[in-house]
Amino acid sequence: MIIKHEIQSAKKVLTASLALLFIVLILGFAQSAKAASVMTNTDQSVWNDTAGNPIWAQGGWMIKEDDTFLWYGMDYSESGVKNVNLLKSTDMVNWTKQASTVPSGKGIVDFSTINPKLDEQEGTYAPGKTKRYDTGQWIGRPVVAYNSANSQYVMITEWNSFDNNIPVFGRNKLAFFTSSSAEGPFTFQRYIARPSGYSMGDLGSIFTDDDGSTYITFTVDVGSNWNGGFQLSKLTSNYLDIAESTKFFGWTEGNKEATTLIKRGSQYYLFASMTNGFKSTPSYYYTTSSLSGAWTYKWDLLTSPSSSNSFDTQIDQILPIQGTEGLMYVYLGDRWSNSNFNGSTGIGRNGWYPLTFNSSGVPTVNGYKNWEIDAAAGTWTPVVPTEPVMQTLLSDNFEDGNALGWTALNGSWSVVTDATYAYEQSTNIAAEAVTTAGDGYWTNYDIQADISPKSATAGAATGIIGRYVDNNNYYLLRLSTNQVQLLKKVNGTFTTLAYKSYTVNPNSVYNLKLSMRGSTLVGSVNGVNELTVNDTSHTAGKIGLRTYNQVATFDNVLVKGVQVEVIVDNNDSAPAFTTTGAWTSSTFDSGYYNSSYFHDGAAAANADKSAVWKPTITEAGNYKVFMRWPAAANRPTSAPLEITYGGLLDTTKTVNQTLNGNTWVDLGTYTLTASSTNNTVKIIASAPGYTIADAVRFLKQ
Repeated sequence: MIIKHEIQSAKKVLTASLALLFIVLILGFAQSAKAASVMTNTDQSVWNDTAGNPIWAQGGWMIKEDDTFLWYGMDYSESGVKNVNLLKSTDMVNWTKQASTVPSGKGIVDFSTINPKLDEQEGTYAPGKTKRYDTGQWIGRPVVAYNSANSQYVMITEWNSFDNNIPVFGRNKLAFFTSSSAEGPFTFQRYIARPSGYSMGDLGSIFTDDDGSTYITFTVDVGSNWNGGFQLSKLTSNYLDIAESTKFFGWTEGNKEATTLIKRGSQYYLFASMTNGFKSTPSYYYTTSSLSGAWTYKWDLLTSPSSSNSFDTQIDQILPIQGTEGLMYVYLGDRWSNSNFNGSTGIGRNGWYPLTFNSSGVPTVNGYKNWEIDAAAGTWTPVVPTEPVMQTLLSDNFEDGNALGWTALNGSWSVVTDATYAYEQSTNIAAEAVTTAGDGYWTNYDIQADISPKSATAGAATGIIGRYVDNNNYYLLRLSTNQVQLLKKVNGTFTTLAYKSYTVNPNSVYNLKLSMRGSTLVGSVNGVNELTVNDTSHTAGKIGLRTYNQVATFDNVLVKGVQVEVIVDNNDSAPAFTTTGAWTSSTFDSGYYNSSYFHDGAAAANADKSAVWKPTITEAGNYKVFMRWPAAANRPTSAPLEITYGGLLDTTKTVNQTLNGNTWVDLGTYTLTASSTNNTVKIIASAPGYTIADAVRFLKQ
């Protein structure tokens, strides 16, 4: 309208302008809403770039230019070879690898420029001079900043040329590279041995303060004590030299490495990992209001939920992200899981988590496995996992006066009156007493029970058992002398996985709950999660109750399992769904599952035609099997089935496909093995009528 017709009044102009502004704002909000991306953290997966290739950016550093994040990091994928990769992203989740800008075709740093520059600066190599670069030497932890004074990007790395036996060089050096482009190529300029006077240990971070002054952080070797101290040094205006040693202090709470510095308001925060080779460690932090003043060691960097090794990472960087709606901080963690380092048993190489500060300025790393980040807005939200459908596997309050279904292995167990009926273990000797129930196929489930210890003998303990394989192998959540403990028993030997102080009073009632989901175990007392660990020793087993040197009663035992469901549909590809003979896809009759169903194409019987559903069963056990079809009058009234399960064959079942359309029809319960080939349901088109092949459902009991 505005283009085609003359605007006659200022009022119309204002109205149109406001309307346009409104549209722009709406579009802007809509775009922001779409900008959020889900960050997925797991130690069992390697992140891939947008081309589907594994990301290599160890010991990395990140900067932001306009709306793009630039992630620099080491590529150690080839043993003995060092390359620096650059990845780009606008959302912090989807990363595109920058093509190589160096002659070798790998990475963005031209390491071949090191030795000619050294020859130019020092002359031909001779004993007493720094060794010339070769690919077997160590280079790591690149940090990058743009220097506006010379319009260059400056990259600083740690470099160990293995001449630390010469005192003048120390262990590591600072190596400086520059480029006119963020994408490289970066070429070597110089090195500094023993920056600020100390043998250098671990390079940490580069930080620009509010006044424009730029600093680097690194650890130093104090005598023979590797990483025994911290050094903060101010860089010269071109970032290629040390202008001053701003602050040094020796660690007094254990040696640290992987330092990173940020400023929040008027307070500076220094974060660091424990020195422990390439292994994942706890993290720590220090604060100061003046970089050259006194620094205060606070305490371990808090994690939620509690983690003794920073969610299996070491610190790379704490990244502030200022967006249109707020300022957020991201903990960028490294996991040195490559076979060259063996720092972690995990497979993934990165773990990034939102870092928050409380009203007192205390930081916490929030260990969400999945969280949503809107980098443009500078906001994040946790992705709360959908609770799995749970089904009751066992429930016993002993009000029937017996303990049918329980097998006492040792001790003295009986049902007694304790306010109400309860299950009591009545011996008080220094030995374990165990009773078990349930199914050895149970895998992911919760067991909870009310327990009441009746004595307070030193070392006495009462608890509940999960994934009981035999009396030498199971998990145990128990209350001991003023502790709650989570243990595993493997081949007869107990190992404490986690524990914490907890007041335990005789004759009081405590609700214990042990939740098991894959390798994650959570122990709760009175509805509060107290202990969380990861362990893969046991994957399935019964439940149990246990005492040691203690009389105790148990009541209200409840076991709920995660419902395992597998559905195989006619639209699934082989080998999950296969047919013999010609079948026709159709959507003519309603009530089918998914997007279509198959029919055999003829009203007459044809025993040569059949359809087979073959599920992939990952958890052995008892499964209800259901079949679904769209019903109609021209269907068979007794289509024969063949069901194979655990090496057995059931040919007794038929289905009437003229009835019960649009529903799951129960075919019976079968004991299925964990297999992708051994369990099948087959329908045969040997009965008169149009035989339907739609979907089959397998529901674990």
